[in-house]
Amino acid sequence: MHAYHVFQKLDKKICPRVWLSTRSGAWVVPNYLFGHPVDHYACRAFLWLPWKLGTFILETVIKLLHGNPSMYGLNPKMHALQTQPSVSPVLYHHIQRGQIKIVPNIQKIEGKTVHFTDGQSAEFDQIVLCTGYRIDLPYLADDVRSKVLDEGTNHIKLYKNVFSPEVGHTLAFIGFVQPASGGVLTMSEIQSRWFAELCKGKVKLPSKQAMEKSIEKDKRQHADRYFASARHTIQKDPILYNDDIAAKFGAKPQLWRHPTLAWRLLLSSCGASQWRLQGPNKWDKAAEEIRKVPVTGLIQNMAVLLLALFASLLLLLFIFAF
Repeated sequence: MHAYHVFQKLDKKICPRVWLSTRSGAWVVPNYLFGHPVDHYACRAFLWLPWKLGTFILETVIKLLHGNPSMYGLNPKMHALQTQPSVSPVLYHHIQRGQIKIVPNIQKIEGKTVHFTDGQSAEFDQIVLCTGYRIDLPYLADDVRSKVLDEGTNHIKLYKNVFSPEVGHTLAFIGFVQPASGGVLTMSEIQSRWFAELCKGKVKLPSKQAMEKSIEKDKRQHADRYFASARHTIQKDPILYNDDIAAKFGAKPQLWRHPTLAWRLLLSSCGASQWRLQGPNKWDKAAEEIRKVPVTGLIQNMAVLLLALFASLLLLLFIFAF
């Protein structure tokens, strides 16, 4: 739960005003964007873009809707796709009306007085800490835990966030992943299906050396993309992550095998059923469920525009060639 969600639960008569301290600032997006849930905009076509281009598009949309975050004191230290954007339909509303005041990090606390890094200070009745979580595995033996987790850093040493190269396929960590959009359920399901196929002997893990090499590659890509913070050490884009895992046991949806769904598989978030189109435990109603998830107007119009521009370019090249 984010700090502003706590504010929404408070009785405004008892607590009419709140100060919200943020260390790194934030990009805030609404629950709905142009009539669709904001999660519906996470699709392969967008996620396949270079992340710097994708974040430019997202930040431009946010600024068109609400203005620059610095206008509200949010002052994000990172780009929108370098973190998990905060989702709230009312935060800007409360900031504009003075019900929430945005301030920087806390410098020190003396009794009821809180001092902030910009020199401001004030007295408060209550302080609610929304500073995140620490990954810990106290129930594992020390020798196993050291193979899985760099304690105190939130960094895990797991192949695809599931298996330790030192331990192998007999121990799986399900749900050790933070979704950049949507929820963790589809990711946990894909991990569980992969584990089930391994237990049945249908698939195998790569060699220890190959898994370690993959972990290091993922770490480098993660460091290039995400803001350096303990909050982001296990963050993944669900569709891309699920595709990666599903490909290991034959459940990744292949566009050429589903031509009537290709447009949706590219431009819609599609839902969990897309990984039931093929592979083990495929579902004969998966396509029907996928068609229930809409392609957003913004994404569809942008795709049509790009196709029209591409067709025009090809036509020009053809004309000048002859």
